Amino acid sequence: MSEMQHVGGESKIKKDFFEHMETSFGRVEKGWRISTPSNDVQVVKTTPDYIVDANIYVSLGLSNSPYPLRNSGRHVRCELFFILPGECDFLHIPSIIEDVVTVMEKSGTVFLRGDVIGPKGELFEGHEFTSLYVAPPFLLPDESYGFMIEGEEVLFMWLVPITTAECEFVRQYGWERFEDRLEEMEVDVINIDRNSVA
Repeated sequence: MSEMQHVGGESKIKKDFFEHMETSFGRVEKGWRISTPSNDVQVVKTTPDYIVDANIYVSLGLSNSPYPLRNSGRHVRCELFFILPGECDFLHIPSIIEDVVTVMEKSGTVFLRGDVIGPKGELFEGHEFTSLYVAPPFLLPDESYGFMIEGEEVLFMWLVPITTAECEFVRQYGWERFEDRLEEMEVDVINIDRNSVA
């Protein structure tokens, strides 16, 4: 994958969506292009002003194509994002998002809250995380919700790094118990040095 010299709203998405994305995630600092079997997508790095010492890595252009919701006649569009500590440069995140998009394309449906992806090796060198948990965009501003493209809502889906034990916990006990546990233990899921809750 090659690093882009410029990322702009004219690149395969409408200018108004790019502006909406910057309102939701912060000013774009850097971008990469990734390729999957069905999509030509970018990943951009932003710095939100509403989360201290964090960067967001978000797909851009995945929402060009609608995906069906499982067990529903509806179609939605989506973008995927990570929120990670700002003190590190996670240059491999675009590759991870590329892999996740490929998994979603093969499934033929959009990810839902509580889905887990993995385990698949160490996500961050020296850390326990091997899997991803799909969560709603709790930390995004209210303005990020409700954007429509051709009558279909764009959903922003948060990819939260989790451990193999946490992945197994979600599959065994369900996403509600997992999120309850995170809340009860006051876990900062942005912190990649956090302990596993399972």
